[in-house]
Amino acid sequence: QEHTYIISERTCNTMFSHPPEEWEEVANISYWIQGEYVSADVDEEGNLVLVLNDKHIAHWKRYIEEDLKKMLEADKRDGEEYGFIISEDYTELTYMTDRSFYFGSMVKLGYLIPYCGIMQMLTEIDPNEWYLDITIKDGKTGITIKTGRIPDDGSFRITDEDWEKALGEAEQEQNNVTERR
Repeated sequence: QEHTYIISERTCNTMFSHPPEEWEEVANISYWIQGEYVSADVDEEGNLVLVLNDKHIAHWKRYIEEDLKKMLEADKRDGEEYGFIISEDYTELTYMTDRSFYFGSMVKLGYLIPYCGIMQMLTEIDPNEWYLDITIKDGKTGITIKTGRIPDDGSFRITDEDWEKALGEAEQEQNNVTERR
């Protein structure tokens, strides 16, 4: 059975890091996409019209699930609550980390975000309606450093100031609780 996905330019850029008119060129050099689609065309509105059959969908899902598993296992640390947690429907991602590790792991987020969007698309969600709620937490304290929604928060970034502010506010709250006792 064939499935047709009409993917806007914005969504195509977010999920595949390229506009629709470049998608087929990129797909042909991507070892996990290469040949795993029926057709890919650009319609008159500039959308990518991607046609996959059930075999292609199974291939994409299997590849992404295996890659996600490798990435998630690589972040586990003995006895500590570090790493990525992704909801079953791929709409929520929580990242338990510390400041130095977070800044070194931006490449993984660069894969996880589009993977979550693609997995939503492959489970029959309109690819232009996908979203990912991201929560970054400090692994030692469990304090939320920042939240955001992709692709709405296209400029979602975390800075040293975000870490300082979140941890500082938590410390101040703890001091207030201690003083009230």
